[in-house]
Amino acid sequence: MNDKILRQLMDIFRDEPTTASQNLLLALMMIAWHHASQNPRCPSDLHLQNCQGIKGPELIHIMAELSKAMHDPAFNPGDSGMARLSPSAISAAMNWCLHMGQSGFLAQFDPTDAVLSVDQREMTGFPEEVCDFMVGLAGDLVNKTVYLPWESNGQLAGRLLRKQAVAMIETNWYADILQLVLSIVTGSARTGMMHNDPLRHPGYLEAGHLKTFGTTLALLPFSVNIEAGPEIVDRDLFGRFKEKTRSLTVLAVRHILAQTRGRAVVTVINGLLFGSGAERNLREDLLAKRQIVAVVAMPPGLLSMTTIPFTIMVLDTERPCHTVRFVNADTPSFKESVLRTRSRLINLDQLLDVVLASADSDIASSVRVEEILANDAQLQVNRYVLGASEQKVASLLASMPLRRLDELATLVKPVAYVPAAQGMAVYEVGASDLPDYGYIHTASKQILIEPRLDKMKDQFLRHGDIVLIIKGSLGKVGIIGPDAPAAGENGWVAGQSAVVIRLEKSGAVDPAALFILLRSELGKGLVRKLASGSAITFVQLRELKQLAIPVPSQEQSDKAIAALAGEEELQRQINLLQQRQASLAAHCWSLDHDHHEQNGVTV
Repeated sequence: MNDKILRQLMDIFRDEPTTASQNLLLALMMIAWHHASQNPRCPSDLHLQNCQGIKGPELIHIMAELSKAMHDPAFNPGDSGMARLSPSAISAAMNWCLHMGQSGFLAQFDPTDAVLSVDQREMTGFPEEVCDFMVGLAGDLVNKTVYLPWESNGQLAGRLLRKQAVAMIETNWYADILQLVLSIVTGSARTGMMHNDPLRHPGYLEAGHLKTFGTTLALLPFSVNIEAGPEIVDRDLFGRFKEKTRSLTVLAVRHILAQTRGRAVVTVINGLLFGSGAERNLREDLLAKRQIVAVVAMPPGLLSMTTIPFTIMVLDTERPCHTVRFVNADTPSFKESVLRTRSRLINLDQLLDVVLASADSDIASSVRVEEILANDAQLQVNRYVLGASEQKVASLLASMPLRRLDELATLVKPVAYVPAAQGMAVYEVGASDLPDYGYIHTASKQILIEPRLDKMKDQFLRHGDIVLIIKGSLGKVGIIGPDAPAAGENGWVAGQSAVVIRLEKSGAVDPAALFILLRSELGKGLVRKLASGSAITFVQLRELKQLAIPVPSQEQSDKAIAALAGEEELQRQINLLQQRQASLAAHCWSLDHDHHEQNGVTV
């Protein structure tokens, strides 16, 4: 109903020289004007019903007077296009508001998610369900003061005000729509507003110190870097930042921690959960201080403005958390498809119950902080929440002897080659060159490089090398056959998305056996468990080196070697049959053949 009301009013301005986002501001301003007209403090000459027949410039003047009279900045939207409106559009919008007000519709109108009524390329909004879920995670908010840094459009503020909470907002984005939402919901009561950058110029201060709040909710902007990141850290007067970084997520979380004495619910890009450097330092610090309550992985496709996956983190700066609750919301129980690439969060009450519970299941797990710190402080949910297939993998591994991969083999990371106009030709083995069965027999991409054989000797692929894709087509694997070219001109090297696993011939594991193991469902499960990444999944080399691999018995090894040999023989036969198949009709009506048919006779 809210969306229908808003769209009907916005349609009145469709043919005006205004944009969709300006039409949204105009529609909200008209509804706010109608609400203000019901207030005893509003002068009668500024009542909507008493201002018929006005033009654009007159509307601007009335809005300015209304702002003064009501002490409400919502009636001063900076770029709403009011001056360009035709008198007929203004009159139609005013009459529509009067009619809808008399019908009782505007009294029930909730503008909290108004931003979702326009194209998300113009204004950034989060799905209603995500906002509802975050407010639910914050707990009881009645009469509590809640800090809202980076609140841009009123989605969180509107929800809090409906719950009789006090919203303390600090933002410099989309202030016009935010002010209008607040004006319609409560007439700007029960709110505080700071128009500034929370990182560079925090505004909520007490006696020269940052003011703290019992609860914080933050829909953080999904941007990795911001301008002058190190400058923000260097000029900080409040000791907020332990990391000198350009990561907006790290800086924002540090700021939130500094202004929160209690619970904070924050959206973060997934890079914070596994990244090195500043991200890892932050994770370790949060864990060491026992400040992480829960990590909830959101389904992909929830956001229309970006494909970047995100996670909701629940932090607490007051009550130590000795275990972290990991929850996977990317399951059929909590998501449904809307479009091919879009999803919607469902069953919020059940999801909240899962987050607040402590029992482990195939979608949730409570993990001790010490275990997480020992796991490189990784916070990806898939590292700790085991689905049905992951549980099978764990069950199998429990009964097998295990060794670290770097104890069994040498892992060779491909170097980034500098192309040369006249250099040595080598061929790169990529994901598309890895066959489903048998050995690798082709390397399709030729590159010219500087002929530095002394520095490249370990880069050339040799018989028995295992090529594992660790970025993109994660877990795809192949093994180099005996017909691989020698090192040097026309030799083979691995592509940048791969790593080479090289075993000694006299080692504890035969290369063929390890290859078959990595290609199996068990092996794929082992590699998938190491997956990191946002838009493109990848495996960090340091984690791959530490991967616990089952050591095949002699019998298992012999079977794997025989299986690979059998696959190779069958592939040879398939190739011969394909050649025969292609030659059967090759002579028919061939333009290059020395003979042709006339009346059914070959000549």
